[in-house]
Amino acid sequence: MKYLFLTLFALALILPTVSSAQEVPRIAVIDLTELFEKHPDTPAALQKLTAVREASGKRYHELSSQLKATLQTHQEQIRYGQKDAATETLKKANELEKAIATLGTKEYRDTEEKFRQQKLALLKDIRDTVREYNQSAKYTLILDLSAVSPTGLPQVIDASGCTDITAEILKRLQQKKWSGQ
Repeated sequence: MKYLFLTLFALALILPTVSSAQEVPRIAVIDLTELFEKHPDTPAALQKLTAVREASGKRYHELSSQLKATLQTHQEQIRYGQKDAATETLKKANELEKAIATLGTKEYRDTEEKFRQQKLALLKDIRDTVREYNQSAKYTLILDLSAVSPTGLPQVIDASGCTDITAEILKRLQQKKWSGQ
């Protein structure tokens, strides 16, 4: 609702500045979700971040297996009356539990932060490309067709009179990638 209000507010500010007798405001749309999915850097970033996430999961499973084995050893030591060894084994189990807890919180947060930073980098690239494109295209407003409100409803209900510039932006993103910019 907030985003819809902001969009309508922006339109209310823009539309009165355009003389109705002279020209109609030019409005374009893009599909930001499609641009994220097809961005030239998305596959490499996704592969790298997925590898980080999988390595973290693998480490979690390794520590969990070690903890299970350590706790089994602890039970056997108690059963055979090896109290001193059982105490040391229990300390090791506690250390493993702490490591698992740290892995489950800190490393998870770090991995998710890497994902967020990568998304922001892709978004910045898309925004910069849209701005560069719009310097010559001169659209008054560019809306995201894939935007969804916090309630799950679409932001743009109908954009039948608008120009969809998604393909052009994607083409420019690919050209930037190939030219090494």
